[in-house]
Amino acid sequence: MGDPTEEQLAGCLKLGHAADYVGLAGSATDQLTARGSLFDLLGVADDSLPAILGVIDEQTIHNIVDGWRVAKARTPTGEFSELRNATIGEKGAAKFLARICRLKLGVGRLVPAQVAPSAPSLPSSAARKFKLCQVLSQIDDTEIELLSEKELLAAYGRYEVLFGKGQRPPTDRDPTVEQLSAVQALLKSCQTPYADFAVFGPHATRIFKKLKFQGLTLNKTGELVQSELYGPPTLAVWKACFETYTNLMVMLDAADLGPLLQYKSKVERLHDRFGDKTWALLYQADVRCRLEHLPRARMELKQRHLEAVALGNTTAYDDLRPWNEAYRAVADADKFWSEEFIEPALLVIADRSAMHNVVADDARTAAAATDHPSGLLPPVPPPDAKAAVRPRNPNRTGRHHEIVDGKYQLNRTGFRLCPGFQDETCTHTVRGNWCGRDSTLTHQCSRCLGNHPLTKCPHSEPPVVAAKTKEREKARAPRTGPRLTDKRPTARRRALDWKWMFHQVIHILIDFMILARAAAYCTCFLARIVKEVFPDILRT
Repeated sequence: MGDPTEEQLAGCLKLGHAADYVGLAGSATDQLTARGSLFDLLGVADDSLPAILGVIDEQTIHNIVDGWRVAKARTPTGEFSELRNATIGEKGAAKFLARICRLKLGVGRLVPAQVAPSAPSLPSSAARKFKLCQVLSQIDDTEIELLSEKELLAAYGRYEVLFGKGQRPPTDRDPTVEQLSAVQALLKSCQTPYADFAVFGPHATRIFKKLKFQGLTLNKTGELVQSELYGPPTLAVWKACFETYTNLMVMLDAADLGPLLQYKSKVERLHDRFGDKTWALLYQADVRCRLEHLPRARMELKQRHLEAVALGNTTAYDDLRPWNEAYRAVADADKFWSEEFIEPALLVIADRSAMHNVVADDARTAAAATDHPSGLLPPVPPPDAKAAVRPRNPNRTGRHHEIVDGKYQLNRTGFRLCPGFQDETCTHTVRGNWCGRDSTLTHQCSRCLGNHPLTKCPHSEPPVVAAKTKEREKARAPRTGPRLTDKRPTARRRALDWKWMFHQVIHILIDFMILARAAAYCTCFLARIVKEVFPDILRT
């Protein structure tokens, strides 16, 4: 027996009707029967509304039912002389009764018991198909169908149950029907509901357009394949993608809001602790957690649940919503986060060159927000907006840069600039402004040394090299004598000269005394050697 149909659910107006449907035997007024004992434990009656139990969360109901005991006999004084544990069938009927009450409120997925023939309906959007690579994964070409309008309305109804009547997700965090259908297909096939944030995020229609017109590249076998898209370049873009994913999971009733917010807070705390320069490493750990560690955590939770059930106990794990507790577990997996992020991040903070050893190619990040398909952040200001650009200092450190045809070849620390970054053919930036292809090159503008390509430089003039470089270097040379100026009085200058000369004489005398003492030690040492080696010579 599965969930009741829409007609059967509409007929369960009172708790008594729902108890008859699940087969809970007995009378509501007789506590020696299963129905009477359960209703007395819950404090309800046959004519109570199902909403009374529907507003109680599932875990609370399960905890009460697991400790439920039924009376076996009554004494003449009206007391119960002996109690027994409720059978597995009675506990199952009680939990099914609570599920029907939640379904009456629109909470939970409705699983029909059988497919009943229905009247032909008008064509809907469910007839159209699309591929998962357009929504969730860049490598999965599985075709799926869109959700029906009825299923879509039910998803928004679950959002209202959690956030209030009439509430809808924000426009920049609202999942589309394609995204809802894709994750729903994964949930029905018992697959991990992983979303690749390189193609999943807010404003999905904009992402579809960019994917449609994305270029093709040749692979190793000579075939044309779509170019790989990179993940969020900053935490702000990642949060926008994950908040859209959170609303989606809540609307599909795949997980509660609490575990998802707990996971989001975990990533935010790690980013606040280690900063932006470890973002590429943090996103790699996030991808590996949601793609690889999440299914392992679910299997471990299910194994513990089966062991507990075999011993007559239970756990918070629910087979109908397995990813709820799985997200809570991975957010608290300190060992995973320590191995995948915290320890490598400490190496990167100590030595920036260690980033190449700890960041792999399985979860790359985009160089800038404009390179991400969602396009959340505004573009770089146009070149004519000179008023908003801070004027540059052409020779901030007084160093003569290597300049060819009016363009910088080196930055102020002596590192060579990446030629491909100037014309935007190289966009892979890591650890701030370092080239992802060659660690010895930096991604800086060859006109003003800014963090943008030459094609987007707001300056129109080439760098200016100061003409008096040698004079500045001479002025910055260290002085060997006392620092005097012409503005000081003559008597004071003379006093400083005598004082300086006196210190010099003292230093010379000290050096002479040290040398004399060293010569005396050497003479004594040589005399002793001669005395021991040539004793006959000393006697003569």
